[in-house]
Amino acid sequence: MPADFGIIGLRVMGRNLALNVEEHGFCVAVWNRTTQIAEKFVEENRGKRLIETKSLDELVKGVKRPRRIMLMIEAGRPVDLVIMQLRPLLERGDILIDGGNSWFKDTQRRSAELTRDGINYFGSGVSGGELGARFGPSLMPGGPR
Repeated sequence: MPADFGIIGLRVMGRNLALNVEEHGFCVAVWNRTTQIAEKFVEENRGKRLIETKSLDELVKGVKRPRRIMLMIEAGRPVDLVIMQLRPLLERGDILIDGGNSWFKDTQRRSAELTRDGINYFGSGVSGGELGARFGPSLMPGGPR
């Protein structure tokens, strides 16, 4: 079954956001650079609609089109490195959301670059901490209409 949503990065906020999205009726594909973290997360939440992926390619292929993928990773260079790996895998109309605390100028630059490929890029602060991500985060999105 293809996932409805993808989450990259399974630290505290990514894990809790994945559980929140799943409990609202969506199947979630998850990936973490340290693959054992994704494996353990899915195992600990057996019975939930969570799909462990072992590569970014597997994650992208496992999410329904147009894809909706959220980055929950450290701001700065890590975001650029993941986008560099994702860019050739994504297609026109896909949506990429940066849920970290990226500097707005970085978000504007990334949005302009990805828009040329028809990829919709949004920066979205996620507030509320661990419990907020789990039970009702405050999301502050910015990006193209």
